[in-house]
Amino acid sequence: MSGLRQSRTRFSLSLDSDFSFKNPGLELTTIEETSLIAGTKSFGKVVPCFHQRRFYLVFFLFLLIGIEAMASDFQFHVTPEISRKFRHWNESKKEVTGYTTVSYIREKNTDCLIELSKNLGKDRKVFSEKKLWFSPDLSRLIRYEESDLRTDMRTINTYSTDIIHTEAWQKDEKLEFDIQVRHDLVPFEILPHFLQSQIHSLKKDTILKFSLYLPAIATELKNKGMPLSWSKLEMKASIVAMEKLETILGQKETITLQLEATSFLINALLPKDKSRFRFTFMKEAPHHLLVFEEGETKTILDELN
Repeated sequence: MSGLRQSRTRFSLSLDSDFSFKNPGLELTTIEETSLIAGTKSFGKVVPCFHQRRFYLVFFLFLLIGIEAMASDFQFHVTPEISRKFRHWNESKKEVTGYTTVSYIREKNTDCLIELSKNLGKDRKVFSEKKLWFSPDLSRLIRYEESDLRTDMRTINTYSTDIIHTEAWQKDEKLEFDIQVRHDLVPFEILPHFLQSQIHSLKKDTILKFSLYLPAIATELKNKGMPLSWSKLEMKASIVAMEKLETILGQKETITLQLEATSFLINALLPKDKSRFRFTFMKEAPHHLLVFEEGETKTILDELN
């Protein structure tokens, strides 16, 4: 996921037939309509650098409730010609806590596009890496790899027409399982790409509803012998600001989306900084991600090359 940090826990995805991201069928509902059903439906949530330890609390509550999420179709947007660098800024400490770099290469044998994300600490040393393989025409997600150099953990997800195959290693231990493909879920690792692809269809008075599938949680559930379906979460996104801001590209019109769980109970139990997240994108194409906010941490775009 571009520009977002991740810690020990891992996430991945469920897609449509042959993992095509064309012809999205997302559900757009007015805010008034959604507010009436928010207290009775299930929940979900997610982001380019989330702290997944914080997500774990959300998922733990989700497991206690035992609700299965609903979802809608999706697609993604990739800008392979542009590499990016983000800094992670802690508002309370008033200091930079780390960095994320995102770059792209073409695989020689297959011509697949590989998105490479590296997370760095304050000392600028790499502590984790993530790779996404897209088909040459950028219509399908093929493979995802993540390595955490601190915990010696590695995860690989491969996607076919009917299953997601996950392999996870920590040192000498290996966990392996399959998930049946669904056409209507958004994978955690391409969440920013997904949101970018929907900006043109969002209006001030509508919300976007979708389900998020988190393979890292699926891995934990599999390890504990619990249902993998509990790793699916229902989310909603709405526009909370449309304004001109100073960016590294000068003054630009921007759109800020807020993501949160649709479950009234989850939102009531969790503090806002652990249940609501914000993405700020440039309004004009290609809709660069400018800022991601989670609690006291802001992930801010610093460089475009």
